[in-house]
Amino acid sequence: MDDFIKRLNNMPPEKLLYTLQALPSHLMHANQGMRLNGLLNNFAFMQAKLDAVGLQPLIDDYDLISIPGLITPADLVGLILIRDVFQLSKHILTLDKTQLRSQLYGRLMTQQVPAIQKLLEKLKLDSNSAWLRPLTSDMVQPGGELLFTLAGHTNEVVAVAVTMDSRFALSASVDTTIKVWDLERGVELLTLRGHTGPVRAVAVMHKSKRIISAGGSWYNTPSDTSLFIMRPSLAVGSNSTTKAVRFCCFIVSHSLSMGQSCG
Repeated sequence: MDDFIKRLNNMPPEKLLYTLQALPSHLMHANQGMRLNGLLNNFAFMQAKLDAVGLQPLIDDYDLISIPGLITPADLVGLILIRDVFQLSKHILTLDKTQLRSQLYGRLMTQQVPAIQKLLEKLKLDSNSAWLRPLTSDMVQPGGELLFTLAGHTNEVVAVAVTMDSRFALSASVDTTIKVWDLERGVELLTLRGHTGPVRAVAVMHKSKRIISAGGSWYNTPSDTSLFIMRPSLAVGSNSTTKAVRFCCFIVSHSLSMGQSCG
């Protein structure tokens, strides 16, 4: 695999981009599970793809491992942990891609999976630049209640609503905006504007696929006494059978933390 990374470094930019984007899928379709496992455990590949096309396409590569029989059960454990680290670190890596090494090391250092231990050792040794290496496992570890953090608001989040199919969430903030989030991918879809002050409440009108929001005041911010009914260009809702919400939303500072069922 090290020879492969050297070949990547010698590729023209167009060929490099195509290889980073397409190789995991090609290996999956060719039933090359061993090679795919080696690729997805290689930090150089992770960093190169993150730098080239962003975090979400990298996370999508790790969804390929769900094909039955492609990856051995033992290897699946390590790959799932790596994928979960990407999800936990999404709000950080979206802003600073150079934090990948530190995020992987800090969030995996307590794991005893052989493939993870091998990755951690390479993270320590194979670095040509300075990086912050955590000495204690204070970072949130994969496999716990927290799944990912949705970051984007510039002031406190004070209300959250979830569509009946549990696919989308809406967050109301003191920053005067409402954001629509994709809860399956953990990404922001759009920002709704119009309020001139803090948005204190938001709800989904499921049958009409509209939302209703209420303005208000917040400490020393200007007051907004309006009540808006909006129909976002993105349809938030579904005609499918109603499903119970299977996660909890913890309001923390300017972001939302998405976790598993609270009971």
